[in-house]
Amino acid sequence: MFSHLFSFSGRSGRLEFFIHSILDLLFIAVSVISISLMDRYFEIKTNEMAILGMILFIIFVGALTETCATVRRFHDIGMSGWSFFLTMIPIVNFIIGFKLLFQKGTSTSNKYGPSRTKIALN
Repeated sequence: MFSHLFSFSGRSGRLEFFIHSILDLLFIAVSVISISLMDRYFEIKTNEMAILGMILFIIFVGALTETCATVRRFHDIGMSGWSFFLTMIPIVNFIIGFKLLFQKGTSTSNKYGPSRTKIALN
């Protein structure tokens, strides 16, 4: 699951996509809260811009890995990775999100890679 964390190529199944999304959300939340608490309660003398920079970097890394997982999930259902931009349209993003979570991937090889079941058997 983590071997292709920053890769846009290949396919990701529903379970992998779901677990990755939850872990990514938790990573961002825990990191941002930790940095905020570190500055507030432990009185570590840091520049506010440095804290903001750390938070923005963590959010960027989390967003990048989530984008990669979403593109791979689109590949699994036979859609182009460019379909990711549909998730930026209000209301449509909820429909696309449910489709990514619940639609079964193609059972045969497609132009994005071999079937997920064949990968598991090898």
